[in-house]
Amino acid sequence: MGVVDGIAILLTGFYVGAVLITGHAWASVTRGSASYAMLRDLTGISDRALLHRLFGPTTADGRYKVTPALVQVNRRSAGVLLGGISVHLVFLCAILAATVFGRDATLSGVLAAASLHAALVTLAAVRLALEDPTAIAD
Repeated sequence: MGVVDGIAILLTGFYVGAVLITGHAWASVTRGSASYAMLRDLTGISDRALLHRLFGPTTADGRYKVTPALVQVNRRSAGVLLGGISVHLVFLCAILAATVFGRDATLSGVLAAASLHAALVTLAAVRLALEDPTAIAD
């Protein structure tokens, strides 16, 4: 196994995890209830006071009453990066397709683009977590 194969495996794991986590968050939003961490990741807003103003008070179990439309309207750039399940799926499928059907140049190009996107997603997540250190416990 070469370096390129290792990177492909690593990025495949990253995007599978991103799809699962983001899918769970969007499913919760669709059901009308989301935790602080879910809203933080989907909207890119880590300020609890701002989330309170935009989505109202939390319920007794600490969840916000939301709708998909309300979440979409209030998304910031970090939320688009972290909560873009369609983009995560595109990269996951592109990596798998390039691994199976692509040539070395195709695979390298897909992996370079996916690596850049994964780095941006990771930086956005770290920035949001650092803005509210209490959020790590959520």
